[in-house]
Amino acid sequence: MKKTIILVTLNLILSLSAAAQTTTLSKPVSGGVLNGKATMLSKPEYPAAAKAVQAEGAVSVQVLIDENGNVESASAVSGHPLLRVTSERAARDSKFSPTMLQGQPVKVSGIIVYNFVSGINWLQVGHNLTRAENSDAEITDIRAGAILSQIPKEWAMERDLAGKLMQPPKADSTAERQQNLTEEKTEKSKAKSVTGESLSGIGGSFSGIGSPARVMVVSKETASDLKTHLQSRLSGDELSNWYFSVGTALANSRFSSDSETQSFLLKLKGLEEIAPANSAPVVKKTLSKLSDLAAKNEFSPEDRLQIENLINQILRANF
Repeated sequence: MKKTIILVTLNLILSLSAAAQTTTLSKPVSGGVLNGKATMLSKPEYPAAAKAVQAEGAVSVQVLIDENGNVESASAVSGHPLLRVTSERAARDSKFSPTMLQGQPVKVSGIIVYNFVSGINWLQVGHNLTRAENSDAEITDIRAGAILSQIPKEWAMERDLAGKLMQPPKADSTAERQQNLTEEKTEKSKAKSVTGESLSGIGGSFSGIGSPARVMVVSKETASDLKTHLQSRLSGDELSNWYFSVGTALANSRFSSDSETQSFLLKLKGLEEIAPANSAPVVKKTLSKLSDLAAKNEFSPEDRLQIENLINQILRANF
């Protein structure tokens, strides 16, 4: 009888011990920062909206990893709001080796940290500055603020020049400009009335005939000076300098004749051939398509439309 009681008691103790062990192993273990433990750490995209406001910094994502090393759940707990969703998505796509405890796979909770650095889109800067430099119109849609926001804060001279890109028109030409705008608006109003469309305004920054103070003109000389300074700054940075050159070339596009079109495409072909190894695939791929068209001697309207579409693809690309 005593042996029976002892055996029952021992079995009960072992059962309770096994149950306690199972309960302990079923709870996720804390893994701390898990970046270095990933077998495949997915990289988040940098959203266009975040780039536009230069959102940057660290984003911490709380994750739960199952027994197979897959991310079961992911929730951003800190970081810029515009960077959280993309970080959560990347975290869910990441993979980890199963964590073993006492010979059994267990769940792990921890943090994945993503660091976002606001990159400067030198292609866009080169494109916008060259447009400003080449602009024949006194009223322009060049946004000096967009260029200024892309220039590092420690580049004082360049930022000062960017702040002077847009200037009020000369007093002696205001009356003549007002007259020209009035005549242009009248002609456009006549043309629009045929289709019933309304004319909301003309002239980019100009918002009304009675508001000459809001008219701004681009300073070509300042744009040229700023472009020269930036090219000097970027001379030692192969990738940034290449992007700047691509943007400049795109802004100098000419399609009025077959020879001009081919010359423009050959310029892009030369840039495509010297593209740095770490340049964005979307830019290189699109430049390659444009380079292929350079073999033509004659260009149809469809060809020119394709060229314009490819140029716009590069200018709109996020990289």
